[in-house]
Amino acid sequence: MRVAMNTGMNERNQRNPESGRQSATGNFLIFHLNGVGFAVATGAVKEIVPLAALTPVEGVLPFIIGMLNLRGKVVPVMDLNVRFGHHRKPLHSSNRIIFLENEDCVMGMVVTEVSDVLEINASDVQPVTSHMRNLETCGHLLTGEARLNERIIFILNLDNLIWNANFPEENFSDSSENHAAEEPGFLLDANEEERELLKQRSIALAQSLIDEDKTQLDAVGLIEYGNEIFGIDLKNVREFTEIKDLVPVPGTPPHILGNMNLRGEILTVVDIFGFLNISSPEHKGLDNAVVLKYEEFPLGIAVENFQGLVYLAPSKIKSSITETDLGSESLFKGTFAIQEKLISILDLEAILKQEGLAVPGDA
Repeated sequence: MRVAMNTGMNERNQRNPESGRQSATGNFLIFHLNGVGFAVATGAVKEIVPLAALTPVEGVLPFIIGMLNLRGKVVPVMDLNVRFGHHRKPLHSSNRIIFLENEDCVMGMVVTEVSDVLEINASDVQPVTSHMRNLETCGHLLTGEARLNERIIFILNLDNLIWNANFPEENFSDSSENHAAEEPGFLLDANEEERELLKQRSIALAQSLIDEDKTQLDAVGLIEYGNEIFGIDLKNVREFTEIKDLVPVPGTPPHILGNMNLRGEILTVVDIFGFLNISSPEHKGLDNAVVLKYEEFPLGIAVENFQGLVYLAPSKIKSSITETDLGSESLFKGTFAIQEKLISILDLEAILKQEGLAVPGDA
C-alpha cells in the first residue's frame, strides 16, 4: 500500500471544475464503511474527529442524521449507509466523522474508520463495475474505483455527494426510509456512559480550535503509539505505509526493527519511541510506518496507527514548557489541544540527532 503525503493548501483546489468531479490523480484520504474502502481528496478534508452527539433535525432527507456545532458553525452530518440506499446501522463511539469543505460549504459524514492517506494515479482508476450494489441508483455518487494491488477503493464524487445546494430526491429504498423514520435518535443503543462521552465530545467541538482564515495553516498528522496520540509535522513526511516482510538486521541495536522493500528501495524501520523509553506495546501493534525524507535515504518510524490529520493555525500550537517522558522538551515542537486532550508534536529532526540512535546515513 502506498500512502503519500503532500499536504500543501493548494490541495484544497483538487477538484476539476470542468468535469464536476474530484481529480482522479492526487492524494486521497482512505476510510472504510462496513468493511468497504472509499477515498476522498485530502484537499477537501477539513477535520477528522471521533463521533460526537448530534442534534436531530426535522424535515431533512433521510441520510442527514443530525447537526453539529463545529467551531461555531452549524454543520449537517450524513449517514453514508443511508446515502447509498442501505439500512441505517447502529453507530458506536468508535466511529469517526470526516468533515468535508468546499468554499463556504461544510458537511460531515460518519464512517467506520479512517485508515491512511494514499496517492492514486489516473492509471489506477476505472469506471465502477456492475458488481457494486445499488449501482444504478447510487453510481453517480462515485467517480470511479481504484484497483491497487488486491484492494478496490471507491472514489467519492463530492459534487454529487454533498456540494449541490439542492439535494436531489434520490430513489432511497422503502426499507431505508422506514428504518430511519422509526429511529428517534442516531445512537439508540448507547448506554449512559457512552452518551455522556459523546456529549462531552460535542461540547469540545463547539470550542474554537482551527482558525477559519485558511491562508496559513500547518498540516499535522496524528499517530498512535503505546495508547498515546502524538502529532507530527507533515513537511518532512514522504508517505505512510504498512510494515510488511520486515527482515531483522544482525548486529543492530533493538530499536532498529529491520529492513523492508518499499517499491524497490530499502526502508529501514526504527522504533524511536522505544529508544526514548516511551511505554512500548512490545512491537505487537507496530503495523505501520511513517516514511521520512531523511538525507538521501527513506527512513520508517514505526507506529501503531495513523489516526488522521488536522489543519492548525500557528497561534494554536503552544510551546512545550514541561519535562515529558522523552526526557527533554527540546524534542517537541509544541503542543495543541483537541477535544480537551493535549497532543504533543514531535520534533523528528531533533529526535533523529539523538546520540545512540543509529540510522542510515549516519557517520
